[in-house]
Amino acid sequence: MVLAVVALTLAGCASERAACAALALTPEHAQRLDEARAALDFDPVTPCGTGSGMRVSAVSLDRPDGTPRLTFTVEADGPLFLLSQSQSVRRFTQIPDGATHLDWSVRGTTVRGFDSPAGLGPAVVYLRWDAGGVWYEFQANPSARFPASALHSLARLNIERTLVWPVGATSARRRRARRERGHRGARPRPRSVAASGTG
Repeated sequence: MVLAVVALTLAGCASERAACAALALTPEHAQRLDEARAALDFDPVTPCGTGSGMRVSAVSLDRPDGTPRLTFTVEADGPLFLLSQSQSVRRFTQIPDGATHLDWSVRGTTVRGFDSPAGLGPAVVYLRWDAGGVWYEFQANPSARFPASALHSLARLNIERTLVWPVGATSARRRRARRERGHRGARPRPRSVAASGTG
């Protein structure tokens, strides 16, 4: 009986993880992501979603404090959430009055943020956490289709995704990106007399 309960529990966990599938990127967004990797010293985690209507609608790179920050915009019949990632620690600013502070622990990682009700502006769910030296931010606006509780679940799944992102692949891509940046920035070496015509 105990083994059966454990098996059911593990099956339930596996199905929950599988429910958050990696969101496909269009060729344009995939190219934008490859270009952004050259500016980052980490391998970015792509977002996941729980419904067939969810899609990545934008991939952008900015430098709000001088450090590159990559942001994925996800939509589902309209804007759904933003997933940003950077190696810069950003402080909470402009927390709305009446906001409820969130303090979670996901796989032993501290996640903090807030829920703010609709008032002078739209309601907001905001969370941030550190995984492997990279700071992630999840931001969304609750709606009738995706209330705060649904966004909390979606946020947790994306948080877990960042915590289990394959380290080996991250290191390999990071080294490759650095090599590519070094190659582009290197000065051309003088050609020797013995160099072939094909270089």
